[in-house]
Amino acid sequence: MTILKLNPPKTNLHFSPPPPGQPLISVRNLEQTLSHHTILQGINLDILRGETLVLLGKSGCGKSVFLRHLIGLLKPKKGNIIFEGVDISNLSETQLAPVRKRIGIVFQDGALFDSLNVFDNVAFPLREREAINCPFKIQERVAEVLELVNMTGHEKKLPASLSGGMRKRVALARAIACPPDVLLYDEPTAGLDPIISDSINRLIRRLQERLGITSVVVTHDLASTRFIADRVALLHEGRIHFLGSVEDLFSSNDPIVYNFVNAKSTETDL
Repeated sequence: MTILKLNPPKTNLHFSPPPPGQPLISVRNLEQTLSHHTILQGINLDILRGETLVLLGKSGCGKSVFLRHLIGLLKPKKGNIIFEGVDISNLSETQLAPVRKRIGIVFQDGALFDSLNVFDNVAFPLREREAINCPFKIQERVAEVLELVNMTGHEKKLPASLSGGMRKRVALARAIACPPDVLLYDEPTAGLDPIISDSINRLIRRLQERLGITSVVVTHDLASTRFIADRVALLHEGRIHFLGSVEDLFSSNDPIVYNFVNAKSTETDL
């Protein structure tokens, strides 16, 4: 299947595509405090072009908070988020607009518009950004991405009539309708049974292979991690405690890493 290529958004920001193997996104000394609680304590992390980076960690450790910084939904208390050489940490909403057009996000609950059917949910970013002005081309594009996520034939259904896995697929289709450079996933398999989770994992991998998308996946699902990750980062007490391959993660003797991957609690977890 040939994926329709859309014109890149116009912007006054001057992005500098990194050489192969160099970071697409660099996070430097990121700190965040919410409701007087320190969540992130100086995170440093590079995200490479074309990779799938999985961010692991206990529930409530700040994984989703970190993810929202990458698209500018949260401003750092301290530190910098650098996207293709541009520091986006303190850009205004207007300045962030062209950056957000290059970064898609799939929220944990899908965040579909309840009053719109599947077709109109997926078509929404195409119309909102005026990426395609021809109704026939919009129809063609929606059909392409729904086929890619195995949702052809469900165009007229409302979100309320979809299963959890189907809603996630529609959310994915909407996120790639205007092809992003980066796709962020917030707990993509949360609340799904193992079979549906496996189908979502295969879809994430297929999107990376077919579209060359850089992916950041926040999860605590170790089965997903084994299947989709090129590299893994483990967030612990507001910092990146581990960064490496899947093989290194599961063979690590570090007590914090070992306890996490083997689901062993400690007294501090009680």
